[in-house]
Amino acid sequence: MASEAWSGVQSTSGTLSVSPTVLSTYTLICTGPGGNASQSVTIAIEAPHSSATLVFNYPNGFASASGAIHPAWSASFAGSAINLTSTGQEHEAGGAWYTTQQNITSFTTDFTFQIIPSDTVPSIQGITFCIQNTNSIHNSNAYGINASSDANLSGYGTYALGGQQPMINSMAVLFNLNNNDEYNYPSSGHPSATGLYINGGPQGALVPELDLNPSHIDLYSGDIMAVKLVYDGSLLTMTLKDTFTNAQYRTSWPVDIPSITGSSLAWIGFTGGEIPSTPQNILTWDFYDGYDTRVATPTFSAQPGSYPSTQMVSINAPSESTVYYTTNGQQPTTSSSKYMGPITVSSSEVIEAVAVESGYTDSLVAVANYQIAPTNTPMINFSNFVNASSLVTTNGSARLNGSTLQLTDTLNDVEVGSAWYVAPVNVQTFTTNFTLQLTNANANGMTFVIQNQPPASSDSSILYVSGGPNALANGASGLGYSGDIGAGSNNAGLLNSIAVIFDLYDGSGNLTGLYTNGKTPIGSSIDMTSAGVNLHSGNPLAVQIAYDGTILTMTLTDTKTNKTFTHSWTINIPATVGGNTAYIGFTGGTGGATATQQVLSWTYSN
Repeated sequence: MASEAWSGVQSTSGTLSVSPTVLSTYTLICTGPGGNASQSVTIAIEAPHSSATLVFNYPNGFASASGAIHPAWSASFAGSAINLTSTGQEHEAGGAWYTTQQNITSFTTDFTFQIIPSDTVPSIQGITFCIQNTNSIHNSNAYGINASSDANLSGYGTYALGGQQPMINSMAVLFNLNNNDEYNYPSSGHPSATGLYINGGPQGALVPELDLNPSHIDLYSGDIMAVKLVYDGSLLTMTLKDTFTNAQYRTSWPVDIPSITGSSLAWIGFTGGEIPSTPQNILTWDFYDGYDTRVATPTFSAQPGSYPSTQMVSINAPSESTVYYTTNGQQPTTSSSKYMGPITVSSSEVIEAVAVESGYTDSLVAVANYQIAPTNTPMINFSNFVNASSLVTTNGSARLNGSTLQLTDTLNDVEVGSAWYVAPVNVQTFTTNFTLQLTNANANGMTFVIQNQPPASSDSSILYVSGGPNALANGASGLGYSGDIGAGSNNAGLLNSIAVIFDLYDGSGNLTGLYTNGKTPIGSSIDMTSAGVNLHSGNPLAVQIAYDGTILTMTLTDTKTNKTFTHSWTINIPATVGGNTAYIGFTGGTGGATATQQVLSWTYSN
């Protein structure tokens, strides 16, 4: 009757009920009464998406989860919720773990959480979804299913009399309300952030890794947040949605989770920490072994690149999928613009697109960088930053402030900020020009950086884990570029990077230099005082950096005095940063002082 055996064939009624286990094409040979008038018909049957196997599902809460989920320390079951921290007691930290290890070579998990802030914000810490092999389930001495920590680590780590200890052999996605350093965030908003953390880090005076505020997600809102994590064996993708406002955020991290945890099996669960008394609740949770087939990544026509005039850009994706796209530097979600037809690109912009289809895993995000300018116009061309919000992303204390790109200001000390062009650029040969202005310059200084910092690492010396355009060194005392965050800290900076520094040296220095990987200078820093150039003058300083493939040359000119300083370094930039393309931008740090450090203009061309 058919070219392949099916289950559930109803031959007497003339209808077919099939339950294939794979996506297949079948040929039916239909024969009329008496064996006459046969006809061949080919049909395609879409199989149920069975590549992800459900392990457990708590869609209506955890009333029946006792014995399957173990709450530890301050965590407890509270009605249908898992209450990681609660009202009634301060400085709480709790963990809740599924009581059998799970396969984490690939997985899909969905959960919802709600943080109900007190009136004493912003001293709340936050929660994590955590995968860990700190120790076995049989050891209840602050390890295994009991792994938790002090409030200052958002419950992520272990707490002992000797102090806060990182949770080794672990990976966590953090939803962070405070970062333990409110001064690194502009006073106009709350430090709602997310990030991928490895082995309990980072620690110390932190800054937001991935700022959620531009996506209009406020972890202080009290709204229920829905999270979906999909791991395909090499890439962890997260979508976060405010279920009340429908605001959404998407990001991805390349990461080898089994390598970090030390096994293909690990404990999975949640941690939470707070300083004032604040309920932090997990409301629902499911977990699948594996993930559904991923939708093919969208493609673009016209091809990304430089054009002298307006282009009509089409986005191509599988016919049954829906495509969403952005032009604001944020990864697209289902709340972004829906693709309905060719997009008119009349000025330089970056289009990011994702294809979504029910029953499938969302596609990878496709990125297309279009430069619309007359021939020989720079790829990056900001005479000021008034209209730069879709092409420049800022982190920490940095923000677009009118016509300037401001890295730090004089409102607070211990500030650190970074700003990056949203798409990688070619760094094999280039010329970049920018104008700096450092006023009230009593702080550490700033840098121009080229970087491809790994988005995740199991190296215990790299406690700050970031990547792509959001990379930001984890300390204010290293010009935002190194990891110098105080006594006892690890001085890891931006790996796979080079930076030309403009070092105020706590109000007394006047230095430049070429640094690699966050902290290693090529040669030594160079004092520009003898050339008549003064970084503390407050004058606009015009900088040109040119690279011919071997020699990097920096020329700095004081635009008021016309004093000039030039220096060159021999370096293989693609080899240092790990690719022919990389992210480019600026970092700034103030240490214990203050300074307004800003970029007034910026061009970049190959």
